[in-house]
Amino acid sequence: METPTWRKICCPVDFSEGSGEALRVAAAMTRLHDATLTVLHVFPQHLDLVAEAYSLTTAEAAERARQLRDNELERWRVRALEQGAPRVETAMATGEPYRAIVDYVAKNHVDLVVMGTHGRTGLRHLVIGSVAERVVRLAPCSVLTCRMPEATRESHRYTRLQPTCGELMRRNVGHVHPHTSLHECARKMADLEAGLMPVVDAGGKFLGAVTHRDVMLRLASSANDVVASVSDVMTRTVPTCRASEDAHVVAARLEGRSARRAVVLSEAQQVEGVFDRGDLPARH
Repeated sequence: METPTWRKICCPVDFSEGSGEALRVAAAMTRLHDATLTVLHVFPQHLDLVAEAYSLTTAEAAERARQLRDNELERWRVRALEQGAPRVETAMATGEPYRAIVDYVAKNHVDLVVMGTHGRTGLRHLVIGSVAERVVRLAPCSVLTCRMPEATRESHRYTRLQPTCGELMRRNVGHVHPHTSLHECARKMADLEAGLMPVVDAGGKFLGAVTHRDVMLRLASSANDVVASVSDVMTRTVPTCRASEDAHVVAARLEGRSARRAVVLSEAQQVEGVFDRGDLPARH
């Protein structure tokens, strides 16, 4: 039997653990066949369920969809690269999940679809499991389905739908170095309309942060001090969090410290953004 040649592989994801298992398999398949992997996310055409999940208006739900596309898909692209996929692209589709997947596969001449059979509903966990059977029947190419390991399914069975810090964080926050002058720091914060600016070392590793208030107070008290730098006012004990953390949990942690913002860090201590608890939708 001739070995199939797969040059384009598509992995539809709903950002659940079931999709995570499918992504792992898809990355392995693309590495084996030297193929290009497309991580595809389908968002529903009608945002009623999304709006209801967060007590949002439809317009606010659409904005959340944009955040999800920009933030979540990029993280999954990087995740696939870390798992060995040689080339990874992302794509976003709108509509009925199974139909959008089948249409995307046909239009882009995909050779293989790798998808999970266990998904969850909601903003971050759109249905994948119930869609897999239809994709198997209708897709014009091979479809490989992946079950999430039993232990993982059990551990996530009662997971509550909550927004993450990564979904709500502000990404374009900039940074300064300890030796940056306070005048330059103030200009940068004004340009970005930032109330807090991360401080990093030469390698981009997080060291601390400065607030707009502290910078302006120091400049006002030492108007003639042209050599004052960020290191003179930076705070090293700044609240931090991960992008994957539940935003409500982090907000409660910040409130307990009488703090408003947390710097979102990667595992390598690189700055990914800033989470402001004021941006968190209220619970109802």
